[in-house]
Amino acid sequence: MKAPIYIAMVLVIVAAAARGEQSNEARAVADSSSAARTVRASSGRCVGLTEQEAAVEAEQKAGQCLRAELSKLAEELAGRKLTEYELTQQLVWLYSQPGVERKDDRTVDRKPYGPVVEHSIRLQLPQSVIRDWATRLAARQKTHRFSILAGAAATVFAWLGGLAGAVRLDRATGGYYRSVLLVSSFTALSSASVIGWAWLIWVM
Repeated sequence: MKAPIYIAMVLVIVAAAARGEQSNEARAVADSSSAARTVRASSGRCVGLTEQEAAVEAEQKAGQCLRAELSKLAEELAGRKLTEYELTQQLVWLYSQPGVERKDDRTVDRKPYGPVVEHSIRLQLPQSVIRDWATRLAARQKTHRFSILAGAAATVFAWLGGLAGAVRLDRATGGYYRSVLLVSSFTALSSASVIGWAWLIWVM
């Protein structure tokens, strides 16, 4: 008779421990969701003839480093590397979000061979902004895939329509301008395809 009682006590203890672990996990998730993500970038040590020259170079390098770090974060969220145009659009949106804070620091070390300037940037991104950004990038990814599929279909139809038109013109002219029609049709279709796909890949 005592065995079932012991088993019941063990089950109660295990259940209580499980509830405690779940509550701890819930608190950990809540803490991580409320914390902001910090992105850091630094220019490294930049030497110039004047302090202003070194400061401009350091600020530019720090900005490029920050852009590279945000590009990695965007790739992590989107699952693919963004084009420069896409990244510029996304960063304009990101910087305009409430709660995003940027802090710039500059240190100057005057040496005999010239001033040495190091520029660092610290960007704080709230988790709510990161979630919104991930949703935005996911929607952008769907649009990008649809654009690629639509572009492929448009390319096929354009080539079929162009070749069909060239054949009709060839028949209408009795084949006298066949070589001209072939060259001009191929050139026009190839140029349109290259321009269209370049726009889809780099802009869309």
